[in-house]
Amino acid sequence: MNTDKIISIKKLLKDSGDLRDSEFAGLEQKKTGVLRAGNSSLLTAEGEFIGQCPRMTYLRYKGINVEEFPADRKLMFDAGRMNEEIWTEKLKRVWPPSHIVREEETPTSWSTSNGVTVTGRPDLVLLEDGPEGPTAALGLELKMVSSLWTAREVFFQREPKLLHLIQAGHYMWQMNIPFKLCYTLYVDMAVTGWAGGVFPKKNQPLSEFCSYTPAGKISKILPFEVVYDLSFDRSGKLFYQLEGSEKEKTASLVTIDRIRDYYEFISQMDQKQRLPSPPKNLKPSGEKCSWKLCHYCSLSPVCSVFEAEKTQKYVENKPEYQEVSAWVSLVRGELKKRSMHSENKAG
Repeated sequence: MNTDKIISIKKLLKDSGDLRDSEFAGLEQKKTGVLRAGNSSLLTAEGEFIGQCPRMTYLRYKGINVEEFPADRKLMFDAGRMNEEIWTEKLKRVWPPSHIVREEETPTSWSTSNGVTVTGRPDLVLLEDGPEGPTAALGLELKMVSSLWTAREVFFQREPKLLHLIQAGHYMWQMNIPFKLCYTLYVDMAVTGWAGGVFPKKNQPLSEFCSYTPAGKISKILPFEVVYDLSFDRSGKLFYQLEGSEKEKTASLVTIDRIRDYYEFISQMDQKQRLPSPPKNLKPSGEKCSWKLCHYCSLSPVCSVFEAEKTQKYVENKPEYQEVSAWVSLVRGELKKRSMHSENKAG
């Protein structure tokens, strides 16, 4: 055994992560000019954006990389990919492995009215043999639960996340097959302080998925799996229902038209030079969430500067003002400053 050489596992992991980031950046650049189903959101007839930020969707479409994810977020992404691996291995025991396809093996693609391509990669699709060979029979959108509040919503409150419904609905619309939205919590999740008051008390419904102290106080949530069946009605409105439940389906804000209109707007931003308004953060029912996406966005200061500049331009009565181009110019300037700051810090 060679004891002179010290192998640093943390360095190996960092180098591996850097290579992965480089590969991902290369793939993203190749998709410049293509919109992604992973950015699925809604645009209402009243002009309100719901879901992810349409401005960030546009930047990704243009190949402008804004977000630099910290190490903890990357670990979560790794866990999400492992979730897909686990589901695949489980299903292989009971479904023909050759009839389970993943992501790149079953892509979706459609075009907006002005010819911009929108692509997607469903997590898992199960195939069944038909007269013309294997055909798609069921799609699965897989989500790993990594937040106490997500666990509360998707399991104890029986309400999926709106963004997940939109994404799964997008795939279901394009593939024209049934879809299920599946959540998994793999670990015991501690519940402390006032948070215990929003979970079931001992002997209440679903309390079997919680652990309690001898005094009857909740101490943790136990691992679970929960699956929602998704369906469209004739008008294209998305409904969800707990798999196996006899209760009526629940209507959501999601419609095919709203998904399509979102991408139509993004695809026409260069031409029309209209910058979309900030998105609303809502639950599937339409109820407002207690926080705004903009409060956690790294580009919030840029958007604030832009709004002030835009107001001044309109005061000056400049109809030729190009909103999108002006905003992108501010974004590029901010990204350049960040890059210089990182270089100086490294040096």
